[in-house]
Amino acid sequence: MNYQHHKEFEEIISQLLELMGYSIELRTRLDKGVDIIANRKNVKKYIEIKFYRSAHIPASVITESANRLAYNLKQQNGNSGTLIVNSLVGIALKNKIIDDYGISIWDRNTLYSFLTTLSSDLRDQFEKLLLEAQQGTNTNYVFGGFESEKLNEESEDKNTQVNFKTIPVNKGAHLYKELQKIQCGKNDWNAYEKKCKEILEFLFENDLSLWDKQTRTDDGLSRFDLICRIASSDDYWKALINAFNTRFILFEFKNYCAKISQDQIYTTERYLFNKALRSVGFIISRLGGTDGAIQAAKGSLKEHGKLIMILSDENLCEMLKLKDNGDSPNDYLSNLLDKWLISLSR
Repeated sequence: MNYQHHKEFEEIISQLLELMGYSIELRTRLDKGVDIIANRKNVKKYIEIKFYRSAHIPASVITESANRLAYNLKQQNGNSGTLIVNSLVGIALKNKIIDDYGISIWDRNTLYSFLTTLSSDLRDQFEKLLLEAQQGTNTNYVFGGFESEKLNEESEDKNTQVNFKTIPVNKGAHLYKELQKIQCGKNDWNAYEKKCKEILEFLFENDLSLWDKQTRTDDGLSRFDLICRIASSDDYWKALINAFNTRFILFEFKNYCAKISQDQIYTTERYLFNKALRSVGFIISRLGGTDGAIQAAKGSLKEHGKLIMILSDENLCEMLKLKDNGDSPNDYLSNLLDKWLISLSR
């Protein structure tokens, strides 16, 4: 998650709510899982805000965020909950979440309608923020492709019965604890590889498919630790497809007690092949890479157009925290890629 984007989005939402006649209350330490408390006509609206870099977020992510918000409100005796996201959410899903959880959804469509009515300046700020968050070569109009939706602002002042279906479980935190228990070194290489695969399946269950482990090339000389196929509507993975002409993602796992060197970069580079639509690879190691490894990976991109990203256990931990919180691990990777590309020299 880009915290600057989230902060700017939260400020836009606060100003919008004030234009709609809400007063913004200060949160207390007991207001867990809530970004804003807004009051109008003696009805408190408990609001959680999510900013994603992609215009399309899986329904399971929105549903889980709604369940978590409903659970938090139940603990606080809150009766009116709203999940506000900058992405697009279908009308059918909005209605289902209202019915199942008592949580209303404001998405990009909702916000555009309210902002167009109340403040064109604030709408322009929102548009600029969305444009800044766009990924890769995406230059689509950020307010295009809306479903027709009848909005009733007055209905927002009614209390609803919030319900959660399951008690939220921080599976990501559990997976990371298990990863930490694995010792670095040759003896536990297989355990590390299996746990990393389990973590990746949890993080990118909506984005990658195939999950083919230890595949050999047709000449029998090379073996990949893991290869996946991109099957995602998220803008990050679509950017990889378009910018790097790839459909398959290679993962290599290194359970070394030290940072990986440039030798591991050169080995992975040999596995990447543009004409096979396999030009992007991730090397996951306990401590990341040396300066030499980082420079070798950048050289591979500049000279051969092959993208090799180096991830550490710490990177996995950050993505697992995001996933547990209903945020997007894809955004984390997208931010890393932005920094990687910006830092490239000629």
